[in-house]
Amino acid sequence: MESWIGEVRTRARRLESVEVKVSDEDIIVVLTAGLPSSYTPVVISFDAIEPEKLTLDFVITRLLNEEARQAGPSVVKREENENAAMRSDRVNTRTGINVQCFYCLEMGHYSSTCPTKLKDNKAREDTGRQKFKELKESLAAWKFDSGEESEDYAM
Repeated sequence: MESWIGEVRTRARRLESVEVKVSDEDIIVVLTAGLPSSYTPVVISFDAIEPEKLTLDFVITRLLNEEARQAGPSVVKREENENAAMRSDRVNTRTGINVQCFYCLEMGHYSSTCPTKLKDNKAREDTGRQKFKELKESLAAWKFDSGEESEDYAM
């Protein structure tokens, strides 16, 4: 994957050297069009991402993460360097590889286990339940005020 990304970027730089404007969007199209079919789900998922978040760096990160996911767990040697503990990126303990969450864009976990996503989903569910409850109560009040003879005020 890294060699494919490098090849596409090199060709884009060559075009720019002869004054052909190459946008990040153009590079994304070429990157994704030249991928094997095993990357189709990732490429399709790009359609669901807001255009302002769909940057070249984001796409490259997703493609590299997908390559690592398809490769499966790998053995990662620990660095004996004293600065290794101070690194800002996190390694997923399940697979031993660097991953980036596609929901919060933080390193160290997948979107399916993202604490921010889980918290947001819970808040959304709670809001939906509250709105449904309010709608149900207002409908019951309307039925009562309208003089409707139905006994089913609680729905």
